[in-house]
Amino acid sequence: MRDNLRAEAADIAALKLRATNMRRHILKMARGPGQGYVGQGLGIADLLAALYFHELRYNPQDLAWVDRDRFLLSTGHYSIALWAALAE
Repeated sequence: MRDNLRAEAADIAALKLRATNMRRHILKMARGPGQGYVGQGLGIADLLAALYFHELRYNPQDLAWVDRDRFLLSTGHYSIALWAALAE
């Protein structure tokens, strides 16, 4: 079990790899015509990679963890990137 607890310094290379993988997920999810807002997803991948894999505290094995951080995304056009982050 791994809690995503904030480290002192970000591993920039690892975050770039996560963002690249997220972009691959986005492109796979949007293969069909009209299947999502690809431009918005590709544009926010770096931000979501930094949030999900460096800043936010969570444990995928314990979804009821009281001290976990919560993330709300209010713009639906970016949801394809959120799904990519969750897949990653």
